[in-house]
Amino acid sequence: MINYLTAAAINRKPRISKLNIQKLIINAAMLVSMFGLSISVVSTGKLMTNNQLKHKQF
Repeated sequence: MINYLTAAAINRKPRISKLNIQKLIINAAMLVSMFGLSISVVSTGKLMTNNQLKHKQF
């Protein structure tokens, strides 16, 4: 991500820098969405295992 910013700063061409910033935003959004999905999957998996363990104890 830092490389894109430095490249945009070196070029200083508004069209190219705007495109790079848009790519950065899209990449960040993709990373965040993937991260959120993985967290939700892990948390639901933990909840399922916890519920199964509780039912086995009783």
